[in-house]
Amino acid sequence: MLFEDKHSGSNYFTLLHYEDFKCILHCQKSFEIVYVEQGMLEAEIHGQIHPVPAGYCAMILPFQIHSFRTPVTSKITIAIFSTDFIPDFSEAAKTQEPVQPVSPYPPDELDVLARSELIYGRKAMLYRRCAALEQNGFRHASHPIDAALMTRILSFIQEHYREAISLAQLALHLGYSYNYLSSYFKKYLGRSFSEYINVFRVEDAARLLHSTSLPLTEVASLSGFSTIRNFNTVFKKHFQMAPSHYRKQSRDAVSHVQTSAKAAGQK
Repeated sequence: MLFEDKHSGSNYFTLLHYEDFKCILHCQKSFEIVYVEQGMLEAEIHGQIHPVPAGYCAMILPFQIHSFRTPVTSKITIAIFSTDFIPDFSEAAKTQEPVQPVSPYPPDELDVLARSELIYGRKAMLYRRCAALEQNGFRHASHPIDAALMTRILSFIQEHYREAISLAQLALHLGYSYNYLSSYFKKYLGRSFSEYINVFRVEDAARLLHSTSLPLTEVASLSGFSTIRNFNTVFKKHFQMAPSHYRKQSRDAVSHVQTSAKAAGQK
């Protein structure tokens, strides 16, 4: 998903839990705090890589372009909450960003956030996180984003990425010049339009390779690639392996987990 709009309501708060988490470049209207409980996570925020070890968390501001990957293994909890939970900090975040978005968190923080009845307790934890960022200082946002335009761009791509879309079509749809949008992609998403589309397509293809037995030609077509040759080239560049190898590796990993779980159950 390029633009996450599900967790963007008013007075909204949710906790999500993942293992070996990864997510392509995207943004959302809400705040996001990623707590690493075990392992290591790498957070890319506006083109800068921030390692997040166990016991640390990374805070993502609304409309910051970001992605996550797990180098080896990770166990994380993500807190997603609407801007009205911390309104004064939300207002400041429109023009400022933390110099260092990663900070350590105390053991009790996740326990308090998990208790929905502690409304003010939750807010206290969130403001404590803001205070931790404040200690490292703030700076003028390096890429103040036109939120409305970014929403329209990512929503369009999300809806049409399986089709043969071009930057010229996007420019016509939005009413902007080709050159302006070309520069916009490089500045805010760190990639050209075609590169960004291809990243989203291969991530979708990887999901299909992992969860289905569809032929590679069908996976390529369903992911928006016009030819199997182009699919193989882009996939190998992104994952450093061929699609067939990725599928085998993915299935071997699942088989190993199932075998280990079965063996543990028999003890």
